[in-house]
Amino acid sequence: MGAIPPLTDVLGWSAAGLTLLAFSCKDLVRLRHVALSADTAFIAYGLTAQLWPVLALHVVLVPINAWRLWQTLYRQPDSQSQQPAPAST
Repeated sequence: MGAIPPLTDVLGWSAAGLTLLAFSCKDLVRLRHVALSADTAFIAYGLTAQLWPVLALHVVLVPINAWRLWQTLYRQPDSQSQQPAPAST
């Protein structure tokens, strides 16, 4: 039987897998949920492995992904985007 991998490795590979999953999402709501999960895993990974640039990046990405998720869920349709583009002459 193989040895149990260290927690740091589990967190890092989980975060990487979630990021790959986020890139494969077509639905924006699902993408943002998965991206927030990946950010959380990368924050835990950055803390346990003391990788400060990784930690800093994902601490910054959490509010960005949360804001974009909120916009996708609750923003009113923009009247400008509802109109068809003018025909080119």
